[in-house]
Amino acid sequence: PARATTCTRCFHRLNGPYHALRRTALVKNWHLVRTALQLATELHHGQPRESGGPYIHHPIRVTLKLWRLGIREEYILAAALLHDALEDCEERLDKKMLAKFYAFDARAITIVQVLTKDTPHNADQYYGRIAANSEASLIKLADRADNLATMNGPFTRKRARKYVKETKRYIMPLARPRLTGNGHCCSAFKALHHEIQFLTRKAERDFNLTKGNAKPAHCRAPKKTD
Repeated sequence: PARATTCTRCFHRLNGPYHALRRTALVKNWHLVRTALQLATELHHGQPRESGGPYIHHPIRVTLKLWRLGIREEYILAAALLHDALEDCEERLDKKMLAKFYAFDARAITIVQVLTKDTPHNADQYYGRIAANSEASLIKLADRADNLATMNGPFTRKRARKYVKETKRYIMPLARPRLTGNGHCCSAFKALHHEIQFLTRKAERDFNLTKGNAKPAHCRAPKKTD
């Protein structure tokens, strides 16, 4: 994630998604979401997104996506807003900010901790930890869907290949055990799994990652017979 300072004009462009989420939180009387939105905005202030615009747009989009998919648990939406806070805002987390962060809802903070990569990063351990937590899995899927949808600008072909490979190996399996059953969470997992499948195929086309151009056997013309 980029660390450079974005311009004030770019930061002001967050008004649309910021106020959309803030209005929803006010209408629903979601104190946790309002507090998380304020904290996330403070922590990500000045950070640009590689694909353009203020970085805070990303966690807001992830949160709004979960809301549109029927997620109403406030602590999950709050965790979605803060899912990059520990990993990307380490230099901003002074003692005062850390106290504010850890005084937040314990369930939301636990999810954020699960979603935060260790140093050094071990992918098997990291995604294994997420797989054991259904709320963290849900947020990770929404996070990856947003990243895949905005990867065309900043991604090179090599980076896109690695990202698609990681998505297939680690991200999509997060949804599979939760695709059966009823309820709003199951519906959200199904929708995100379908969206990621679509976006992964789109990335393979956009970055020309498919193997070869040969037609599959069943598409080849039959041999002529006498």
